[in-house]
Amino acid sequence: MIFGGLVMILVSFLVKSHESSLAERMAATLPEQTQSEPERHVVEEVIKVRCRYCSTLNDVSAKHCISCGAVL
Repeated sequence: MIFGGLVMILVSFLVKSHESSLAERMAATLPEQTQSEPERHVVEEVIKVRCRYCSTLNDVSAKHCISCGAVL
């Protein structure tokens, strides 16, 4: 009876060590993106103003057209 108890303890120890090593191997084979949080890309909205004389797109904060120099 003692021998049977020792065998069961040994078997349960071996099973648990095998499960943990299997989990470690599976985690090592997964791609990094699934393990860590994916990168988030921030999209900035760019507003442009079209020059009424030459139709060039200029920054919204520009006072003069970058192409023809007209007042925007």
